[in-house]
Amino acid sequence: MALFDDIPNEILVRILMNVNDIRNILHCERVCHRFADIVQDDHFKACWLVTKFGTRKALGSAVLHSLNAGLKTGYEKMLNDNVAMLLVSKGTDLHAIKDLPLVWAASRGHCTLFARLLDAQAPETDRMIPENAHQSHLNFPWAASILGWYTSLYSMSPYPREIIGLSEASPPAKPLDFALHAACAAGMDHIVRQIVDQSRIPVNINSSNSFALRVSTAGAHVKVIELLLARGAHPHHDTFTVCLDKYDDHIKKSDPARASVYRDIFALLFAAGGCFASRQQAIHLLERLYHNFDATWVDNMCLVSASDQCEQDDLAHLALEMLRDDNPGIAVSLLSCVHVPNRLVRLITDVSRNVIAHNLLSPTPDLLLVLAIQERNPEFLHHLLLHDHTRARLFAHPWCISLAHSARPSPEILHIFTLFNFKPFLVHQVVFRDTDSCVHHLDNFLAHCPTASRQRSLDTALRHHVRLDDVKVINALTALGASAESDGVQRLLNDAAELQRLQPETLAALVPKVKRLRPKLMALLARSSGVRLREIFESGRMDWERWGNQMVEAVIRAENRGAVEVILSGSYAKLDMSIGGGEWHSEEE
Repeated sequence: MALFDDIPNEILVRILMNVNDIRNILHCERVCHRFADIVQDDHFKACWLVTKFGTRKALGSAVLHSLNAGLKTGYEKMLNDNVAMLLVSKGTDLHAIKDLPLVWAASRGHCTLFARLLDAQAPETDRMIPENAHQSHLNFPWAASILGWYTSLYSMSPYPREIIGLSEASPPAKPLDFALHAACAAGMDHIVRQIVDQSRIPVNINSSNSFALRVSTAGAHVKVIELLLARGAHPHHDTFTVCLDKYDDHIKKSDPARASVYRDIFALLFAAGGCFASRQQAIHLLERLYHNFDATWVDNMCLVSASDQCEQDDLAHLALEMLRDDNPGIAVSLLSCVHVPNRLVRLITDVSRNVIAHNLLSPTPDLLLVLAIQERNPEFLHHLLLHDHTRARLFAHPWCISLAHSARPSPEILHIFTLFNFKPFLVHQVVFRDTDSCVHHLDNFLAHCPTASRQRSLDTALRHHVRLDDVKVINALTALGASAESDGVQRLLNDAAELQRLQPETLAALVPKVKRLRPKLMALLARSSGVRLREIFESGRMDWERWGNQMVEAVIRAENRGAVEVILSGSYAKLDMSIGGGEWHSEEE
């Protein structure tokens, strides 16, 4: 405003010095640029604070008012590191309001001021009476004003609730403890270093359930965390939960880069000897990592597993869940870290490796039972049934039991089923009684186990019944969508020993259902007796009009010439067949 342009600066300063209300000071600053220039000057700020509060109370009162007024307005604007040092030079009380300036300087990162205030701390007067230690938050009520803002920002419990009430709490007993908390909360690593590196005044780095480390973790202040751990901070068991909560928060906010910092912090804490309150907490944390987090946490899961802080049986059960979810690799990683594995852990580890070796995708309950039988592993089968008996009971489903029976279990395996009152043979008879029964039981199983694959279940059943030479079930399964071209069936048919064992009726049922292996099956079928082949055509197991010519040609190539006339003697035979350029006639002709 032109009104103030000709007024000497000293007059304007005097006007402002007589303004007692901070809000009016800020208003004057907006009214005239000359007022603004004066208010911006640190010497003016210091003098104004001394005029308002008196020399001794100036620093403490200014800090207290800045906390009451808010972090971004009013007295906060009048107070900075330089202004505070000017007040110190004027003789302000460095211990005002129970050393509030010390904690405030730590939270703001004012290095020079903090060093001066720290030097003013006297060890003999900086101690509290031990029996009053549990009331330290009451002796320093301003602590909540400084630290409460950070606990709210980091979604922690409100201060001072964060530092009291837990049985193992060792409350902060002196202002320097609070200063450490404030510096850690704000991520002021240079202030933290000043505190922990000085030896004149003892500081409890682990006070309040390692609040310094927990709040540094919540704020992702990695340098502060490293510094605290290097100076002997003990990771409180709750710190790991803080890590996961903050990671989850940033993932939900679509900030994966920020979230990834918490994976590194988790590993840092664990490497420093982090432990859990109980084995139950350890396994719950692992379950949370597995169910709610992505594969980037596997290394940290292995750290927990290797620490021997979990019950091995709990680890085995979690690994079994990973198998069901098609994560055998994670299961192997988790269990391989156990230093001295018990028998169950070794068992699940071996099974997981077998799943990988067999490329068994989605090992749902039906396929896991089959795997136990194929590997001739009654101990694994017993564990599956015992674990399932107290939980979902999916392994007891008729479809699972019937599929297990079709895998040709050994007597030892059958004995395990008997222990649980299962009757695989009878169940198998019911499930595969006819197509409708098969459909009903499979659909019911899939409804109870949505992760299971209908196609893989059907293909597995087909492979088993091919080995059993059960033509009726083979036809029913292929009608439902089972594929004779699936990897499992193809491996079976490529096994010379298995192929030689198959009955002609089974080969005849498969010929129309395969393409690549059809010549091989036809060649093998052509070695059968003529009577057997004639029965196959007469019974309709192979369609003469479609396969007759090819079958006769295959018989001739197999030099099974005696069978040709027998085949052609059937009532289905054509009166005239031209084979290989020659004429073949039926006996009727």
